[in-house]
Amino acid sequence: MPEALRQIVGRFQKAKTPRQRYELLLAYAKRLPPFPESQRTEENLVRGCASRVWLATELRDGKVYIQGDADAQLVKGLVAILVEGLSGLAPEEILGVSLNFVREMGLNFSLSPSRSNGLVSMFALLQQRALTFQQLGASDTAASVVSLGPMTNRTNSPRLAQPVRSLVLLVAALSVGILGCSQTRRQEPQAQQGSDPPKVVTTILPMTQFTRAVAGDRAEVRPLIPPQMGTHSFQARPEDARLLAQADVLVINGLGMETFLEGLIANAGNPKLRLIDSSQGIPTLQTEEPEHGHSHGHSHGHSHSHPHEHSHGELNPHIWLDPRRAIRQVENIRDGLMAADPEGAEIYRTNAAAFIEKLKALDEEIERRLAPFAGKKFVAFHNFAPYFAERYNLKAEFLVEIPEANPSPEDVRRVMETVRASGLKTILVEPQLGSNNPFEVLARDLGIQVRVFDPIETAGPEGLEPEYYLTVMRQNVENLVSAFEKEKAWVPLQLPVVGQAALEHLLARGR
Repeated sequence: MPEALRQIVGRFQKAKTPRQRYELLLAYAKRLPPFPESQRTEENLVRGCASRVWLATELRDGKVYIQGDADAQLVKGLVAILVEGLSGLAPEEILGVSLNFVREMGLNFSLSPSRSNGLVSMFALLQQRALTFQQLGASDTAASVVSLGPMTNRTNSPRLAQPVRSLVLLVAALSVGILGCSQTRRQEPQAQQGSDPPKVVTTILPMTQFTRAVAGDRAEVRPLIPPQMGTHSFQARPEDARLLAQADVLVINGLGMETFLEGLIANAGNPKLRLIDSSQGIPTLQTEEPEHGHSHGHSHGHSHSHPHEHSHGELNPHIWLDPRRAIRQVENIRDGLMAADPEGAEIYRTNAAAFIEKLKALDEEIERRLAPFAGKKFVAFHNFAPYFAERYNLKAEFLVEIPEANPSPEDVRRVMETVRASGLKTILVEPQLGSNNPFEVLARDLGIQVRVFDPIETAGPEGLEPEYYLTVMRQNVENLVSAFEKEKAWVPLQLPVVGQAALEHLLARGR
């Protein structure tokens, strides 16, 4: 293995979790040298990638020098690894590199199928070009600099075509064993069909994750809402309407989560836009009012006569936090994409089945971890947990209904009474709130801990990947188990009256 690539592998081996590997990929993306606009051409565009990726190569004084870029940050990190690890090597050195380095870095578990596919395509292209440089021989490389565009320009020569085709087949075969997924099988139907992949737009973060898991490289999937922004703070811009105007499919969570969409769709003026509502046919729970909020929501169909100023609507929309319901969402997305793009049906069916198996394993793991705490109560900042609580036989209390709402003194008093009655030692807060949130004040006043439960409503760029959902859900469960274990040695907590009054005054002043 070349020394530069060996150093990169060593850095990734120190990253123990998928999130740490994503962060490292983003760091490498920032290190990627600027890519010349003159090289951003169709000839340098890499086929088989979910994102747009460019790779330019030239042979200079017997060494292959690589430049690259991508329009997605995680993919740009992969490009940076190849550029930093392989640029400046002789053609035979590049040909001697095996895809085993992906496994040694742990990326075979961290990358989504579409990203894995893209990495194989990039690596295969670089090895194809290295082989071409090598095969051209002295007659073609008498000059000190030789540049290559697309391989189709060079492989028409009988002297080059067979070695290049053999190399492509070898890299494809290795990728199946090393990356653990049959990328070539997923790519072939699209290449044979020759049809344009559908343009798919998604709304909230879990919809992007689930849709990318199903679509793989068959469809272009773009989020309407930036991953770091929640639906309640999202304000549509003219370019968002243009995005929908050019889209073939829109995937939504439903259940009132995307209240902004009606006007936006109308402004887009796209009569051909297909809408996939991932909540169709999934059992729902009604939104509870804060003064009596708990996990046992009224079943769908009961009336709700208590209006609330800040509300998701009648039905709680956070169905993705129950993996079993998430499976139903993935199935709805699969069926919707198959209807919109029948030629890609087998790809969607295969990808969905693979992700559903991961969701089933996640559900079984969570069920096993939380079984000893059946009937336990936990308190979260906003009302995102009823489906999770119902699935795993827990009880959920909350401070406010939506994350942007300010808690009232009555909200605080209700949570304090819950803590006193239940002996809670920990309250759960979303990472999106940061350190200046009312739960920090409440925890200090009560002398209890604050732990994180991420409802997966916002994230960094790494949150767009399907595996992010699995990673965060497992971390949520670890935090919840740790919180429940703190309560085993519970002593009834007497709340200081002065402290409660002071806290209510503080929160009221901040409203």
